[in-house]
Amino acid sequence: MRLDDIIIRWMKILSLVNLQNTGKPKLLAKRLGVSVRTLNRDIDLINKLIDSNLFESVNAPIVFDKIKDTYKFRDRKFNQRWDKSGDENGYP
Repeated sequence: MRLDDIIIRWMKILSLVNLQNTGKPKLLAKRLGVSVRTLNRDIDLINKLIDSNLFESVNAPIVFDKIKDTYKFRDRKFNQRWDKSGDENGYP
């Protein structure tokens, strides 16, 4: 897998999380063309980057909302920092 493919996949994840339009892990993994294990690894790595203050002082890890059946940012303010433009699937 090429690095640019991984970055594009991460951007899709972040965009869909922002829109709270991921569905359950199995569905999101299928939409991205990866295994659930790869999806979980990607989300863990994204959360580590967020925790490392890459995104300033925002504490907004990605969490799964069991009530809405979607991933979301724990901090609602973090959603506002992402541009909501994109195609009909929420991709940038």
